[in-house]
Amino acid sequence: MLNRIKTFFQNKLVRFIGLFLLIYVVGYEWITMYSVNVAKNWWGAFWWEYIDLATLDLLTSHSAAIMKSVGVDLTIDGRYVHLIKSGGTIRIDSACLANGLMVMFAALIISYPSSLKLKLFFAPAGVVFIHLLNVIRVAGVGIILDKYPQYRWPYVDKHHLFFDTSVYIFIFLMFVLFTRLSGAKLLPKEDGST
Repeated sequence: MLNRIKTFFQNKLVRFIGLFLLIYVVGYEWITMYSVNVAKNWWGAFWWEYIDLATLDLLTSHSAAIMKSVGVDLTIDGRYVHLIKSGGTIRIDSACLANGLMVMFAALIISYPSSLKLKLFFAPAGVVFIHLLNVIRVAGVGIILDKYPQYRWPYVDKHHLFFDTSVYIFIFLMFVLFTRLSGAKLLPKEDGST
């Protein structure tokens, strides 16, 4: 019985799934913990004060730069991007920051058996690319609201659907590329070797 359990946990696929779930669940819980009781736990206060606000600042400033480059007149007030011409406001909530998606991607990369060098390249590169997709999403919402309000539907009203779909496709493609480059195999070959 102990040998079966030991063999089960020596399986690369089981270790990958277990490590991924551990990193993702713990990482995602840490992200969402601050929204429950910021003042009652040190991690929530740290996350809110440094990580969340830094991500928010990057997202609003990068999105605003794109919007300004195409002539959108705006002001930023914390979580709010006020569009002067249309009078519209974009509220960037914590869920809009894509931190959960970034943790999921990093957890996939960290969990997979491969070289540290490849992990150190792919994890940050993927997180940066997810942020860039998010910047394009927020800037797109602002540009459409300001310059093309007649096209509010479907893009602005469905921007989460478009963004989530594009990021999940990106995560899948990056993970496939990562696994191919790593050369590691999770499943044993037909002859029983790995």
